[in-house]
Amino acid sequence: MDEARDLGDQLEEDGLDRRIAALRGAVGKLEHQRELLRIAGLLAHVSGGVSAAERAVLNKLAAAFQLAPAEVDAALDAVKSALA
Repeated sequence: MDEARDLGDQLEEDGLDRRIAALRGAVGKLEHQRELLRIAGLLAHVSGGVSAAERAVLNKLAAAFQLAPAEVDAALDAVKSALA
């Protein structure tokens, strides 16, 4: 439980926008961007379902990668299909 709290503290310190900007700079290939979106969607889904806050983060991530908003839906659909 301490690790989760530490991660939350680190995110608060860094800020979400800074973290997303770092991902945008590090992940340049379209296929990798889509895969990262799917992984983020998977993490959101298995944590009890995709909350509005998690959905907002996924949308910000997609926008940072200049992906269409429909890419978030596609990523979440892929996650649901893989888990079914």
